[in-house]
Amino acid sequence: MSVCHTPCPCSPRLSPSVSPPPPHVLLPLTETLASAKEENVEIHQTLDQTLLELNNL
Repeated sequence: MSVCHTPCPCSPRLSPSVSPPPPHVLLPLTETLASAKEENVEIHQTLDQTLLELNNL
């Protein structure tokens, strides 16, 4: 993930903005969220499988 080094409207040092973050900030956040959701699903599938195996002991 790249980090923005240029001032942008979403910077807290600038005046507060009510508009959504600019696309160069939003895209990495969207990718991070999608990745986290996928990882969460995988963790839950692993947990479900582990619980099934424990019940069969």
